[in-house]
Amino acid sequence: MQPPLQFSLLLLLLCQATNAMKHKIEMDFQTQNEITGVLSSEAILEEHEAEAETNEGSSSSSGEGVSTKIKTSVVMNTTTQHGGNCTIYEHYCYPTARDFIEQVDGEVKDYMDCKGYCKEHKDCNYFTFLKHRGIASCFLLSGCNEQKPKCIPKHACMSGRKNCGIGSFCKKLEHHSTTEHSRWRCEDVNPYDERIPAGTPCHTWCPSWKNKEGKQITAKSSCMANGSWSPTVSFPGGELEFGPDKLPSPDDKDPPCHCQDLKLTYNPNDDPAGEFYCEDPLNMTAAALPARVETSNVCHFFCDRILIDIVECKEGVWAGRPDLGFYCSQWKPPVLVWDEEED
Repeated sequence: MQPPLQFSLLLLLLCQATNAMKHKIEMDFQTQNEITGVLSSEAILEEHEAEAETNEGSSSSSGEGVSTKIKTSVVMNTTTQHGGNCTIYEHYCYPTARDFIEQVDGEVKDYMDCKGYCKEHKDCNYFTFLKHRGIASCFLLSGCNEQKPKCIPKHACMSGRKNCGIGSFCKKLEHHSTTEHSRWRCEDVNPYDERIPAGTPCHTWCPSWKNKEGKQITAKSSCMANGSWSPTVSFPGGELEFGPDKLPSPDDKDPPCHCQDLKLTYNPNDDPAGEFYCEDPLNMTAAALPARVETSNVCHFFCDRILIDIVECKEGVWAGRPDLGFYCSQWKPPVLVWDEEED
């Protein structure tokens, strides 16, 4: 007994669909191999493969020739150190006029070709490889000052550094959510998003940090080849008048940015139109003056019952313009920090 015609047609359609799906999978696999060539960009991004290089040319796994300027073999990084390749995983370097050195397109087929050109250029420190609609572009860069999110797919835009190696990075820094802490800034790198290459100088400061001469200071430290940080020094030098008890290291927690306490030598409430109230009340009687406005206090200044300013420490700077004085109808002098006036 033969199966009904409808059943036979259904079996035929199922067979055709299966063959079509199998063919599509084979074509997708072949296309992926052609895109990735010698080095799978996705593998770089996901597996953090290390790179080993020699001086002569080689050919890709598909048999196509690559530039004779560089031969690359790829090995898996089995160490637990910071990682052995120069690829930047968190972003790619946008080729701005500030960083741009040269665009190399003609002979560049893949990421490793682009890296090879960067290695041979004395001024190149970073490189960016772009590939869209099958067209590859290579940008040689002196720095990575503008950073963009990774493309979709990730291998369409990739960047790397010219010089790096296993153990030549410092770990990412710990990030604090509050804005009342100082932030470390490093040359060409966001230290809170990625590892910091050895030799990279980093600095931090708060507006209130000053030395004995009254000059604002900046704290500076550099990532060393062993993955640690150099001793932090201040620029300009000199003993600290106001700031942390000890200059912080980048791998310490970010120090808070405090303000110097304010020295209020008069009572703003003596002005007929003025009102001055603090969350932590001040004793502003004549006998108690000067009053100390501590860095943690928040005060409100009114003229004719209109809020003029809120006086508080924000990121190491007093908001509310105490330098203008607190007066409405009768002029009063600026309010200075506690140690800027002679007692």
